[in-house]
Amino acid sequence: MGAFAPAPSELEKELLDLERRRCDAICANDLETIDAMMSDTLTYVHKSGSVENKVTYRQGLTDLREFKSVEREELAIRVFGDVAIMTGIQRVLVRTRGQEAFREITVFATQVWAKSGGTWQMDVYHSTGV
Repeated sequence: MGAFAPAPSELEKELLDLERRRCDAICANDLETIDAMMSDTLTYVHKSGSVENKVTYRQGLTDLREFKSVEREELAIRVFGDVAIMTGIQRVLVRTRGQEAFREITVFATQVWAKSGGTWQMDVYHSTGV
């Protein structure tokens, strides 16, 4: 008989919903939602190794990248008080603005979410190609 994963807690459901909203906002280029979900001290590491802060990440969404889809596979979440670590596979269809073809990128992503003033924000995103 196979093992079953435990049902997610209410907090895990809240964090999974935040991540779904983040992915949707990226595809919709909803910069207001993205700004609200990311801390001012954001460190964003792409699979290429390039590192961005909140300002440069947002600028890339505006000027450089266009996303058709951002999908997450099953995510593992560990919560330590007001800090949550989220890990799992992310698949995106993205293109450089002005180009015709989208390309698929698959990464394993680690995210750190921190709760401040009652609000969860992503403070770290780090990905590596798989």
